[in-house]
Amino acid sequence: MQYNVYVTNKTKGVERVYVRLRGDKLQESENCSRTLNEMSVNVTLAEKAGFGYSSKHEDEQKSRTVFACLVQGNFSLLNTGKPTPFAVEDIKKLTYLSVHDEEQMWLTDFPVTPANYGCITIIGNKKDGITSQPSNPKPVWIECKRNDPLPEGAIYAGKTNADGPLYFGRVTSYSGIPAKVNVSNDGKFCYNWWYAYKGEGSEKKGDILKDTGYELVRAYRGDQMPANAIMTGATSNDNSLFVGRAGGNVPCKVNLNDGKIWNFWYGNRGENRTESGEILILINDHAY
Repeated sequence: MQYNVYVTNKTKGVERVYVRLRGDKLQESENCSRTLNEMSVNVTLAEKAGFGYSSKHEDEQKSRTVFACLVQGNFSLLNTGKPTPFAVEDIKKLTYLSVHDEEQMWLTDFPVTPANYGCITIIGNKKDGITSQPSNPKPVWIECKRNDPLPEGAIYAGKTNADGPLYFGRVTSYSGIPAKVNVSNDGKFCYNWWYAYKGEGSEKKGDILKDTGYELVRAYRGDQMPANAIMTGATSNDNSLFVGRAGGNVPCKVNLNDGKIWNFWYGNRGENRTESGEILILINDHAY
């Protein structure tokens, strides 16, 4: 399974934010780290001394030096508000976060454990400071019943010949079991919440998952469940349950065995299972 930590720039009034998130420390790149930190110190001292200007040539030379160090140090420029995935080689090992805004270093080798956090939000401003907030976004569920309008932002999963278009949902009356939600023939209204538990069952009401920023990642039996996956509840048979997709088009429940992914359970004229599928993960923390 490919694991990522998703980093989002939500700073205010900062033109450029560069981020480095790797398993090795920036300080191990001695020349790059020293140059960036020296530049940061010089900027801070100049501000405290009241020097708010420099020649155009000096600015251009400094910008070239800083940019070269950022490239050498494996920093990435983040677009404001857009989650950027950083690949993780080993989810159980520490990664180290560094943040630079082309003028000064705000964070250097801040430790983050990918097994605990799937997202990082860069927040703040130059006046009050720029910092980071590791987190796992909370899902937004919309309560609905049969014949209610399909909520805006419902996440489309795919379609089958039997069900038509399908959306991600959960059945709250059964300990939060993930469900596939089908709709009316015109696609505008909710119909049934279908779930896999001791066979295939259905309800006329439940919750629908709202799109706040997500991805579907391929996973297999024995993989570690990502920290930013969505746990919906638990049953005596399945223990903890997570939102997944089977066959590329059918929302399903995913259970664990010894803390790792086990089966992808889906309803289709009964309770069916497969050992591989996709996990729905949240990549943008709307709390910030």
